[in-house]
Amino acid sequence: MPHRSHAPERLSVAVIPTFMLLANGGCLPSIDNLDRGPLNSTFAVSDVFTPSGFMGDGATFSHLYMDVNTNCQTPRPANAQGYCYTFTYFKDTSPTGVMWAGVFWVFPANNWGTRLGHAMDTTQFHQLRYSASVVYPQPLPEFVRMGPPGEPPNFFYGNIFASDTRPAIGLNICPRATADLAEYRIPFPDGQATRPDDSLIGGFGWSIAFPSWADPSSPLIIHVDDIVWDTTPPPPPPMTGGP
Repeated sequence: MPHRSHAPERLSVAVIPTFMLLANGGCLPSIDNLDRGPLNSTFAVSDVFTPSGFMGDGATFSHLYMDVNTNCQTPRPANAQGYCYTFTYFKDTSPTGVMWAGVFWVFPANNWGTRLGHAMDTTQFHQLRYSASVVYPQPLPEFVRMGPPGEPPNFFYGNIFASDTRPAIGLNICPRATADLAEYRIPFPDGQATRPDDSLIGGFGWSIAFPSWADPSSPLIIHVDDIVWDTTPPPPPPMTGGP
């Protein structure tokens, strides 16, 4: 499903990564009869936040397509919660192309910081977990035998405000995602999600650079699934080293 979108003239984005052009478009949940929280128990991001922030090349018509609960990578994670998503990204080769794209799940849909987000009891949450994979585009002929590594994606959550008068939150990790769906976690130290706890606009997001070695006629595909704000602590890291 293609998304045509237009960003507001004044926008301050204070999440990692920076320099994002946010745009609208998206599907479900409905903005009618909004329940603003506070959220205090495990929930699927797709039940509350809407993937209506198309960014970078994705803000331009025909460069980023989204499938919701169709064409998703299988098998899905065991006991997956919420929707699964497939994003197909074609590089914008025009002079205005920026060589990256991304999507932000926001509350309410198409909220560019002009409205409050969702109230959160951050003391209850220990992690944001999700499953993701990346299918990289085909290389250009001169790079076929070089085996270039894929560009790492960024995953984050955060806030957007129309002015710089209010601090925002952001967290960014860059796993070396592969074509195999795998689970990743953003832990909240000591059970605290980063502030603010009264207005979370962006429940989840991703961005990725289109590889310079890739054929622009070949798409980059990102799958994300089982996106959950979880009150259960993440498992401890594996033990390393000897006695």
